[in-house]
Amino acid sequence: TDAQIYIDDKLQINNAIQVSTGSHKIKIIKEGYQTIEENIDVAVGKTLFNYTLSEIELVGVQISSVPNGAKIYINGLEKGETNKGLFLYPGVYQLRIIKSGYLDEEEKITVGSNKQNNFTYNLEKNAGTLNISVTPSNATILINKEKFTQKNIELPPGKYKIEISENGYYDQSETIEVELGKTITKNFKLQPIVGKLQFTINPPESNVTLSKNGNI
Repeated sequence: TDAQIYIDDKLQINNAIQVSTGSHKIKIIKEGYQTIEENIDVAVGKTLFNYTLSEIELVGVQISSVPNGAKIYINGLEKGETNKGLFLYPGVYQLRIIKSGYLDEEEKITVGSNKQNNFTYNLEKNAGTLNISVTPSNATILINKEKFTQKNIELPPGKYKIEISENGYYDQSETIEVELGKTITKNFKLQPIVGKLQFTINPPESNVTLSKNGNI
């Protein structure tokens, strides 16, 4: 008795419905039951229509993703994480797969009672690649103030500030924009901080060696 009743595509709020005589389209819906949809002829003395909805069975559904561990949303409700098996009534559902660092997958799926309801998705990384080369090699690399040691870095699309620093060298910085699926190559060669040194030797024929950090 709590099924939804539509007359001419308009939802009715009770079972005592006033309509004009003639032909009308009726649709009766309740989750877990077969939908009834037909045309009826209303006339004087012909105003009572009785319907019994037939119950339908839940069917198995398998939702998988590569990589797994993505959250599953069906009609906006969270249903766990991939890879997961669950049971749904036959019908059309709005499916959404979400995993941090990857693009969302969203589509309508049709669940049927007489077919394999297996849905698999290859998730695409939500990232571009930054290849960075630095001289001297032991310089500190900051990207948006976060320190990185590797030189091949995957980053979500967006703008980033690169800062390179090392003792005895002038700092360098640059702002870049990372685009989805694209690779940016950046080369940084820090300029050493130098000055002039004058000194005298006595006796003048002495041998002189100037070294720093083991370099002569």
